[in-house]
Amino acid sequence: MSQRVPPILNCLCLTSEEFIKATRAKAMTRGTVIAQVERLRAYAEHLKKLSVVGVAIPVCT
Repeated sequence: MSQRVPPILNCLCLTSEEFIKATRAKAMTRGTVIAQVERLRAYAEHLKKLSVVGVAIPVCT
């Protein structure tokens, strides 16, 4: 990834390195979601599932 952080990563409050680490996480071998914990819960509820497989990221401050 280039040194310039794409705008979407700024919105997620992630650095390029943090995003790469999240996408390489073991959970991403089966999941497709990278989001804050509350958003992961809301997504699961939207899908009418108890949970979704993905990677939780910290809340942006």
